[in-house]
Amino acid sequence: MIEKALRAELASTPAVSSLVSSRIYLQQRLQGSTLPAITFDVQRVEAIRTFAGASNLIFAEVSVVAIADTYLAARDIADAVRSSLGGWSGASYGINVLATRWIDESPQESGLLDGDENEPTQIEQQWVVHFEEV
Repeated sequence: MIEKALRAELASTPAVSSLVSSRIYLQQRLQGSTLPAITFDVQRVEAIRTFAGASNLIFAEVSVVAIADTYLAARDIADAVRSSLGGWSGASYGINVLATRWIDESPQESGLLDGDENEPTQIEQQWVVHFEEV
């Protein structure tokens, strides 16, 4: 459910969709598919335990990758993603997002220096999403 909600949040953000249209893929994009694009992956989902015992709160570690032909284009996408997910809250696809936290970001330049001029630039962001199932 978090995957559908995350994709919907990104796709419904005008700053994101104006840059990548509907090219937002879970885990990986098809080789040779049109750029720019976003891929995302939910790397870990875990129930939050409290001193009082189990709760209905959950957190997910999420990776979002902005992919484009140039660094500046990937940077624009990464900035739009950060703006979108940084303010994300509310109910969608069976979950209620309570808070998000941006952890870090790591750019990977294109392969021009190692001879692969067809390799796009990627900027990967790590997020934590706190939510509850509804």
